[in-house]
Amino acid sequence: SLVPGDRVLIHWRAEPYREKWVLCRRGTEQAPIVVSGVPGPGGELPVIDGRDAVTRLALDFWNEARGVLKIGGANVPPDTLPAHLVIENLEIRSGRPPYTFTNEAGGIESYATNAAAIYVEKAEHLTIRNCVLHDSGNGLFIGAFDGATQEILIERN
Repeated sequence: SLVPGDRVLIHWRAEPYREKWVLCRRGTEQAPIVVSGVPGPGGELPVIDGRDAVTRLALDFWNEARGVLKIGGANVPPDTLPAHLVIENLEIRSGRPPYTFTNEAGGIESYATNAAAIYVEKAEHLTIRNCVLHDSGNGLFIGAFDGATQEILIERN
């Protein structure tokens, strides 16, 4: 349900978040959609841990085993070429075998060997900044989507 200008704040806590999700929305240049971690008292980044993570039943996206956070490629929310998204200030980890997750149908599934902390199936005008990506088959994977994926900025990770 995200719309241009929305800002999702994920606050640091001692316990990692064990949730998977897909971003399949379009912000605008003037009003990007921002998912931002709010650091803890010592500067600790909020942790999104793929190990034993759960995908909400309300989501439906393909290649779920390929990443902890997925951008693009979904049935629910409706598929589009995601645009003008900012992902920042997060630690995302543990997207690889032998770790498993609960998929949108409630089943237990293993990550693919080449799973990524952030798996971008397709996007344009995407910024990923000040994130720590580790303990995954790939830290970051970005698909070309027949050339539609473009204008990707990766900084201070």
